Amino acid sequence: MSRKFLETESPAWVSDGLISEEQRQKLLARYPPEARALGLLPLLGSVLVGLSALSVVAANWQALPAVLRLALMLGSLTGAYAAGAYFLRRGNPDLGHGLIGLGLILFGASIILTSQLYQAVGYDVSGLVAWVVAGVAVSYVYGSRLLVLLTVVIGAAVQTYCVEALGSFSYATAVMVAGGMGYYWWRRPDAVSSTVLATGLLWQIGLYVMVMHLKITWFLYRPCSFTRPATGSPTAPAPGRCRARPW
Repeated sequence: MSRKFLETESPAWVSDGLISEEQRQKLLARYPPEARALGLLPLLGSVLVGLSALSVVAANWQALPAVLRLALMLGSLTGAYAAGAYFLRRGNPDLGHGLIGLGLILFGASIILTSQLYQAVGYDVSGLVAWVVAGVAVSYVYGSRLLVLLTVVIGAAVQTYCVEALGSFSYATAVMVAGGMGYYWWRRPDAVSSTVLATGLLWQIGLYVMVMHLKITWFLYRPCSFTRPATGSPTAPAPGRCRARPW
């Protein structure tokens, strides 16, 4: 017997006089709420459905009129969020958060496709930063670890694009991932969220080191050791005598 079954059926038992409300509470106390794990099925389902929809639309994108393109993007985005909110109200958080995640993916796809539709400047990443902002916002609103994971992945993807395609580091993206999601974790500490956030921050740091061409091997060596001549007065070593020693 599970707690979910008791929560669903026990009110009817009380109404039928089979048990009292006090006995119902004692039964519920014997089955504490289980920690909800991060469901991989909603995540994989959101990603696969989003990719399949994008592939179908992209194959016929150029042949579609501009008005139909915009209507298709807005309709799919609104439908995903509306369906997610509906299932959340019906008490199905896994499916609801999965559909909200699908809407977040479609939001980013709509930004990219709209910029291509109106031939927006490719070096302006404000639209992609808005994608990260939207991910942080829905993570706060719905409090889902699935949305936290998607937001961190989106931030990593946007930062990778900035570094690889534009040769620059997006400080706004880094601040949103580190500050926005960091504050989320501080308010709602969780092992899964902390692991995801730590991985995303390490990725951001690695890209920053790459784009700034920073040398990170200096701390692996000891400072040069200076030799003293026979007289005992310190002096600088001769050329070639100062050699770094590994720890």
